[in-house]
Amino acid sequence: MHARCAPGDTMKIVFISDACIPSPSAEAVFVVQMAQALADNGHQVRLLVPDRKQDRYSDLEAVAAYYGVAPAFAAQTIAWPAGTKAIRLWAWRAAQAARLEEPDLVYARHIAAGWAALAQGLSCIVELHQGIEGRSGLVGRLVDRADDMLRQVGGRWSNRSNPARDAATRQDCRELARRGGYVQNATLLRCLAGHPRLARVVVITHALERDLVRTAPQLAGRIQVSPDGASLPASPPVPVAVEPGEVFHVGYCGHLYAGKGIALIATLARQCPWARFHVVGGLEADLDYWRSATDDCANIVFHGHIEPHRVIHWLAAFDVCLLPNQPAVATYGSARRKNAATNIGAYTSPMKMFEYMAAGKPIVASDLAVLREVLTHDENALLCAHDDVRAWAGALSRLAGDAGLRERLGAAARADLKTRYTWSARARRVIADLGTETRTAESESP
Repeated sequence: MHARCAPGDTMKIVFISDACIPSPSAEAVFVVQMAQALADNGHQVRLLVPDRKQDRYSDLEAVAAYYGVAPAFAAQTIAWPAGTKAIRLWAWRAAQAARLEEPDLVYARHIAAGWAALAQGLSCIVELHQGIEGRSGLVGRLVDRADDMLRQVGGRWSNRSNPARDAATRQDCRELARRGGYVQNATLLRCLAGHPRLARVVVITHALERDLVRTAPQLAGRIQVSPDGASLPASPPVPVAVEPGEVFHVGYCGHLYAGKGIALIATLARQCPWARFHVVGGLEADLDYWRSATDDCANIVFHGHIEPHRVIHWLAAFDVCLLPNQPAVATYGSARRKNAATNIGAYTSPMKMFEYMAAGKPIVASDLAVLREVLTHDENALLCAHDDVRAWAGALSRLAGDAGLRERLGAAARADLKTRYTWSARARRVIADLGTETRTAESESP
C-alpha cells in the first residue's frame, strides 16, 4: 500500500504512538495535537496507543478535554504485552491493527512501529525525536543475530494468563524474530532508510537530522526537519489570578527533572528578590524536592501539575517566560525510571518554547545551538549562557525596565509562531507531496 495524496486530497491515516495518554509527558501532548492537526486538515485519522494498567485512558472525549481539543480523530487502544522488549511486540500488533484499516498512510512515532508498518506492506512516515543508539559493525551484527535466534526458539513471554493468548504471543514473537524485528534500533533505522514505502523521516531539529544520517547514510535527502509547535488561542486567554500590584511575574511551565534548569531558576529567584517566580508543572517527587530546596526563598512558588489546556491562562499572567535548558536534558520516561542514559539535550525542540511564543511573551532562553534553530537573540528572545546566572539576572532587569522591549520580543515571537510553527501548518508540511515522492520511490525500487 502506498500513500496517495495530491494537493487538496485527503488521506486515511493511522497514527501509531506508544505514549501513555493522558499523561504529563510532552510526548502525549505532541501526539494528541498532531492527530488533531492532521484531522483538522481534512484527513481521516485513527490514533493507536497502548492500553497499560497504569494508564488513565478512559474515552476520547475525556482525553480531548484534558488536552483542550475538540476531537476530530478516532482513537483505539492496543493491549500492552508482558515480557522483555514489549515495545517491539506491541508495535507489531499495532501495525497489524493499522493494516486492517487499509490506510493510505501510517504515521509512526516510534521506530519499531514504523519498521513494523513497512514490513506489513504499509506506506509510512516515521517521526523521531531523539538519537538512535546501537552497536555497529561485526559486533552489532552478532548482537542482532543472537537476539533473533533467541526469540525464534521461543523468546520470553508471560504465561500467567490464558493459554490461547500465550500461544498467540509465541506465534507473534517468532514471526517478529523471523522478520528481524528484534534487532537494535540502529539496525532498524538502516533497514527502513532505503525502504521504497518509507515516505520520509520527520525530525524536530537539524542536529537530530545530522545524527541520524551519520547512523544511516541512506537517509540523506529523506529527512524533513519540522520543529514542534503550538496552537494560537482562538481568543485572548483570561489570565490566572496572581498577586496584584506592581510585582514583576516571571514564569516557567514544564517538568522539573534533570536538565530543565530548575536549579538556575532557584538561584535566579534569590538574586532577583524584586520579581515573583512561578514554576508550573512537575511530578510530585520533583515538586517535593524543589519546594524543600527553596524553602528559604519567599519569591518562588511551585504550583504543580496542571492540565495542558490551562497552560495558556498561566502564561497570560506572566511578564516574562524562562527556558533555561541545560546541555543534557532527561526525558519524562527516563526521569520516572531514574535512567540517566536518555539525554535529548542536543536534539530537543521544547514544546514550552512554542507555547511561550503563541502567548506572545518575551522569552529568556539558554544560548544553545539547538534552541537557536528557532530563537534569535534580541529578535524574538533574549539568549544567555546556560550557566551564567548573572547574565540571566541582567536580562530580567533589562526586561523589567523596558516595556517596549517586552512588547517587541513577544510580538516577534508570536508572529514567528503564526507564520511557521502552528500545529496545523506542521501537519500540512509533514505530509506535503507524499503521493509524488512515494510513487517515485516505488518506481525506483528493484
